[in-house]
Amino acid sequence: VESRRSAAEKKKSLADPHGSGSTSSLGMAEHIYPIPLDDQGAGGKYEYRVEVHTGELRGAGTTSNVFLNVLGDLGSTGAFLLRSPEDDGEIEEFRTGSEKVFHLSLPSLLGRISALDLRVERDASSISVREGWYVEKLLVYSPTGKRWEFPCKCWFGESDCGGFDGPMERRLVPFVKPEHAQLRNFGKRLPRPLSTSSGVFVVPHPDKVKDGVKATNGQNFGFGGEDAYFKCLSDDGRTFGFGVADGVYMWQTNGIDAGQFSRELMTLAREEVKSGATSINDVVKRAAEGVQDNKIQGSCTLCISLLDLERGTMQNATLGDSGVLVLGKDGFTKFKTPPQEHAFGCPYQLGHHQGADKPWDVLTSVVPVSKGDIIITGTDGLFDNVSEEDAGVTVVEVLSSHPAGHPMLASLLANALGKRAFHNSVSKKITTPYSKAATDAFNMVYSGGKKDDITVITTIIQ
Repeated sequence: VESRRSAAEKKKSLADPHGSGSTSSLGMAEHIYPIPLDDQGAGGKYEYRVEVHTGELRGAGTTSNVFLNVLGDLGSTGAFLLRSPEDDGEIEEFRTGSEKVFHLSLPSLLGRISALDLRVERDASSISVREGWYVEKLLVYSPTGKRWEFPCKCWFGESDCGGFDGPMERRLVPFVKPEHAQLRNFGKRLPRPLSTSSGVFVVPHPDKVKDGVKATNGQNFGFGGEDAYFKCLSDDGRTFGFGVADGVYMWQTNGIDAGQFSRELMTLAREEVKSGATSINDVVKRAAEGVQDNKIQGSCTLCISLLDLERGTMQNATLGDSGVLVLGKDGFTKFKTPPQEHAFGCPYQLGHHQGADKPWDVLTSVVPVSKGDIIITGTDGLFDNVSEEDAGVTVVEVLSSHPAGHPMLASLLANALGKRAFHNSVSKKITTPYSKAATDAFNMVYSGGKKDDITVITTIIQ
């Protein structure tokens, strides 16, 4: 075990080589955290760097105890407290907007980092009633020069300002840049392939409904307003693919069919999945190129997933504020994609116009799934109006009121989530993810939901 003295000296030499203070040239607070190695007390040979980025939302910081477990394909660190060794007995404060760095000394390499388990435990001696923490992201650097980014953009617990709540423990998975990996054939083959049941809810914006606009809800493809979706099994039966896209309504003012872009993108993505595509990056790239070749105007956000039924892994590609949420059958969040926004109300989007985001700007991830998991995919009409906690409650309510194996369970769940999103969207008083974000963005109290097209795809793993 590294001694406290040597750790402090190491910290000083790494973080402040000129002896000018306690922060690095990057402006981040740096700490050496010595991890116990073996019974013989051998010194650590490999040093990992972990950056913890606390968000800039109101009440984002915390003084609660934070535990981290770094998991790789060759081993894991085990859960350990993020604490400066020289601050023994004192709190470790993760302030709003802060970026803190910890160095981990290990006896062996962890291999490819596959996940981080992050847990917050409130200090019983704290005088604060709520000790929530909003985590923007974590970065992990290995001794071999590899870098993994773990986006979070979620709350742990309830914030000091109230109204923001989330689980106290989350598993984060790294996003992989398209140029670094093709994201295909992850994991080992299962003894028996998985199967799925799925359902869809789609409804246009309430104002469009009043004007006579109706949704088209097909088995493998549909749309409502500017939203569109697809879901299908590949011809070889090995992959189940599904996705949503949200067209930007404002193109209507330029005489452009604002929903055509999203419909065409989902149609082409479905064709890629049917033909046996195994890389999510290839699906996005080819579908986007097809829209461009067909000279379709407009723009849209997207979320597309490929579920490898033989290996139990799911590839995801998201751009903008459409996303995917994975819940266990107990309603606990296992994974959630974060939104991408240039500014509040300005999500990333593919489009024909100059300045549109590109297919390589998508956030890509690979997550394991297992029997009983519920995958919820939706446009911002869902996620602006239903929090992940509310989604979890809805899942538990539906599962508890219907027998296991009910043939329409996925459809019933999609309808329940969609109806909840619609009810919240037209409310002027309820607290929603959108009202929380608007409150923070405009520094004013905002309540109620956001009227919008709503599309929900639910997939139950069997």
